[in-house]
Amino acid sequence: MRNGETEMKEHFKSCILLIVIMINVFVTVVAFFPAVASATWVEGDITQDVVWKLVDSPFIVVGNITVHAGATLRIEPGVEVKFGGPFRILVEGKLVAEGTQDKVITFTSNNDEASHGDWMGILFDGNEPSMLEYCVVEYAINGTSVRNGDVEVKNSTLRYCSQNGIVVIHGNVTVQSANIVGNLQNGVIVSGNGHVEIVNNEFRENENGILLTGESVSNVDIRNNKIMLSVQKGIQLDADSYSNVNILYNTLTSNYYGFYISGDASTVITNNSVAYNTFGFYYENIEQNHEVHFNDIYGNEMGMDVTIASNATDVHVNAERNYWGDKSGPYHESLNPEGKGNAVGGNGVNLDFIPFLTANIAYINERPTAVLLVDKSLVAPSQTVLFIATLSSDEGRVDYYFYDFGDGATSGWTSLSVVSHNYSSVGEFTVRLRVMDDFGVESANVSKVVVVQDLTPLEVSLETDSYAVDYGENVSVTVRVTDGGVPVGDAHVELFSVSQRGGGSFLASSGTTNSSGYFTTVFTAPEITYVTHMLMVATASKDGYADGSEHLYIDVIPPLVIEANAEPSIVKSEGTADINVR
Repeated sequence: MRNGETEMKEHFKSCILLIVIMINVFVTVVAFFPAVASATWVEGDITQDVVWKLVDSPFIVVGNITVHAGATLRIEPGVEVKFGGPFRILVEGKLVAEGTQDKVITFTSNNDEASHGDWMGILFDGNEPSMLEYCVVEYAINGTSVRNGDVEVKNSTLRYCSQNGIVVIHGNVTVQSANIVGNLQNGVIVSGNGHVEIVNNEFRENENGILLTGESVSNVDIRNNKIMLSVQKGIQLDADSYSNVNILYNTLTSNYYGFYISGDASTVITNNSVAYNTFGFYYENIEQNHEVHFNDIYGNEMGMDVTIASNATDVHVNAERNYWGDKSGPYHESLNPEGKGNAVGGNGVNLDFIPFLTANIAYINERPTAVLLVDKSLVAPSQTVLFIATLSSDEGRVDYYFYDFGDGATSGWTSLSVVSHNYSSVGEFTVRLRVMDDFGVESANVSKVVVVQDLTPLEVSLETDSYAVDYGENVSVTVRVTDGGVPVGDAHVELFSVSQRGGGSFLASSGTTNSSGYFTTVFTAPEITYVTHMLMVATASKDGYADGSEHLYIDVIPPLVIEANAEPSIVKSEGTADINVR
């Protein structure tokens, strides 16, 4: 009986072992052929309209596929297209892959561990319009290439390609609301003369975000994109010529270079935000002039720098009217050492950054206000008249002045707030002034009338008891009016003072001379925080004479401010700290 029980137990163990082995073999086979029952293998030519349906997904590409002219390959939402080797889809006809937000269409590698460059990509080379919407294209060499096609890529993701996410050569292409991520060369590369719109996309962690290159690039609109975390360049311009290329309202942040300009052609770049890159803009060995205006450039280690090709002469970058992160402008060791914004390179000739914006480009700018003063209103022929616009104002900064002297002569746009002019003939002349702020906005005209008559000018002298005063300090002012050295009494005297930081005040700013030709008053210096050069003007007038005037300068000294910083700011008893006094 015991021997029978032993045999039954051994037989039972053998059955259990056999069942376990069979289960393991079945599991191994299933794991090795995971998609045998449901996969659809595809390759070869498509010469008539075909629909790849979700019920047959995934589609395993086992050879090159060509969609011939006149044929349409349509792919339903949710379909997976997996490439089993270095194959591609060539579209000479039409490809319509319209997924949905919930059911994206995926073009990917069939490898268990997918990697960059597992398959060739999708190449469009036809004249019929194609569409990729709510698609994912990943692990190709070039995700999508357009050689001569008409393609829209919308709400899609192109990622992890060994070369480029999208290549455009002479194509009509729209890339909109796409995510272009982790491609080892460029997110998008464009060359040739098609029509390309790259709008509202996000580029992230590509070697370069967007590259324009080749002999010529035309009709490209790069607008409202976010380009970040590029290993090298956010946007690189490297073509030999450009036509109708617009790069507007893009945000480039946390790249090594925001913009990198290296081609032989001139470029114009406006209205972008370029922040927290190593270099905001870098112009490499340029041979032509470039323009870059109305951009926000801030938080970069270097805001802008430029090198000039050895064979180039009289070449520069016009970088006027950009915002550099602070109203004081960019830091430049010689041109703007007080600038607190991004640093700029250049030698002052090859990079022109003045004037600069005092606020970012999103700021709602107000029109400036022009103020015109004259030191004389009634003058003799050839007598010099001083025109003063220093008190013109803007919530940012007034940069330029335009004087129309009323006799056919003008100053042109000048950065000088004080100019002089004389009139050769008698008459009445209306002088007009308009000013321009740092955003390039002009004021309305203001005017003064200058009358020229054959009269003898009064002689005026102006003196103060000090020409350098502390802020808020009083100084005595003496005006004397004469005619050929003879005192002129009862002459009307008016005084005013101007500077870029305030004008100060007079105890009496007008009055009449005594019998000795003297008028005296007291001037109170304005309260300022920087050394300020005050222009003081005295004007004398009297019936039967042409006006006379004189002016002088007073330096107003601000209070001494001492700043002290301790590092660390908190120390234990008997501890030490470094004190910096400024």
